[in-house]
Amino acid sequence: MDIDELFEKPCHVIDVMPQVVSADLTQEFSQLESFLLAPEQLCILRRKFANIIMKLGCYFRLSASTDCGETFTGGLTPAQTQALFEQCVGAKCLYILAEQQSSLITADGCDIYMSVYSESGRFISLVRELAASEDLFFR
Repeated sequence: MDIDELFEKPCHVIDVMPQVVSADLTQEFSQLESFLLAPEQLCILRRKFANIIMKLGCYFRLSASTDCGETFTGGLTPAQTQALFEQCVGAKCLYILAEQQSSLITADGCDIYMSVYSESGRFISLVRELAASEDLFFR
């Protein structure tokens, strides 16, 4: 599967915020973002992201890439999935591929959201429900 094609699909976001913050409140948002990127808070957020992917793996075959989609590894255990998210910090990225759904989820170590590239109604619906189960928003 061509990863570049997946990036052309509609993009959704799993986020801590229900809406995009207005431009006149960027300073307040920047303060929140800095707080959430602190090690203790980031660990909590990464655990929520990992929980979504672990649960999603019960419905779809998933594979992961830590090299921006050059190579993917499937059959991840929950412990391996958790470790991948714990290691996704700073400039590192993590791609989660659901090839049968032509869907991709990306996480960057310096962000407090995950991007979901998909046109699959079933995939999107399930990701939305799983995000809500972790007290996160899907938009």
